[in-house]
Amino acid sequence: MNKINIVTYPDILHNNALSIVLVFPTRELLTSLQDEFLKNFSEEDVNLYLFDRLEYNKEEINWLLTIAKSADFTIIDTDNTVPYFRDLLGYLIARQNTYWFSKTDNSIYKHLSTNQVYDLDFLPLPKKDD
Repeated sequence: MNKINIVTYPDILHNNALSIVLVFPTRELLTSLQDEFLKNFSEEDVNLYLFDRLEYNKEEINWLLTIAKSADFTIIDTDNTVPYFRDLLGYLIARQNTYWFSKTDNSIYKHLSTNQVYDLDFLPLPKKDD
């Protein structure tokens, strides 16, 4: 049986589970993640780090930067971020393990990363034993 760990500030898990950071996810994204991705993990553990703070806190930003650096995937909904966080978007989006959602066709972030996504199909499903 798998274990899905929902992790928030200040916790960090040091295990071998697939780690995904969700930054300002919408309800639609969370539902899609559950229905289309997590249901496929029957044996493997997954760490889901959640960041959606509405107010700036230096320690929480440091936590986010730490986990985003070591996570397998960081997923950001750029359209759902709050004003204080937009200064960090360029840095996070430029990271190779970051994938970002935006409904804007002319996003400046396309110059930093080709990892704009429209669904979660880029996430790897667990390997099935033959």
